[in-house]
Amino acid sequence: MLVLVIGDFHIPHRALELPPKFKKLLVPGKIQQILCTGNLCNREILGYLRTVASDVNLVKGDMDESLPAGTPSMRVVQHGPLKIGVLHGHQVVPQGDVQALSILARQMDVDVLVSGNTHRFEAFEYEGRFFVNPGSATGAFSPAMPVLPPLSAVQSKAAPETSAETKAAKTEAKKEVAPSEDGTVPEEEDEETEAVDENEEPKEAEAADPSENEEEARAAAVAEAVARANGAVETSPSFVLMDIQGATIVMYVYQLVGGEVKVEKLDYTKRF
Repeated sequence: MLVLVIGDFHIPHRALELPPKFKKLLVPGKIQQILCTGNLCNREILGYLRTVASDVNLVKGDMDESLPAGTPSMRVVQHGPLKIGVLHGHQVVPQGDVQALSILARQMDVDVLVSGNTHRFEAFEYEGRFFVNPGSATGAFSPAMPVLPPLSAVQSKAAPETSAETKAAKTEAKKEVAPSEDGTVPEEEDEETEAVDENEEPKEAEAADPSENEEEARAAAVAEAVARANGAVETSPSFVLMDIQGATIVMYVYQLVGGEVKVEKLDYTKRF
């Protein structure tokens, strides 16, 4: 059975969408089951997952207020001799701690424990059990990382020159450019046209809902901001496919690195 392990989307608060290259891979009809570690933050994502596979085993993350009432915080899925536990991971203190994960695995009496929350892919065997963290499907930043600067600071770094400075520079340039024989200044006219177009854009933005604009701007800026702000390390989008055959799991790890999808193969076999 082919099982998709995925989670920590954080759409739209920390990411705009699932990477398009991931969407091309996750096509309906190939995956039989989904184990989702939560923090979808959007019911539309749950609907999307159900188009990939009808059997979606979801747990509720600490930011999943929009999910249906009664969504469990942890669950156990049986695959032949293998018992797989699933939880978001905010219950693990300290975050991602091996000892804490091992205690939870024993309490849930599972052979494999799937958890998220750290937004970093991990897979390791410890005390005879296997632990898998699929990371963040969108590469959303983690609160454990250094704090991001305010949105205004991110926008100001990317913002163009002020209108006053721009106008002054163009006025000075106009004085220095000599007209052609017919008395026109073609290059300056092109610049004037571009300036008008740039000035018209903010008018359209003013008509939109300010709160929506701010949310979209933060989501769009966060990928670049995470990599630079306060020395934060960018999180690579990732998910895991598990091919479960009896007591053996062959695992394929998909990570988006430098715009390209990298695949790594791992395996685990339960010891009796």
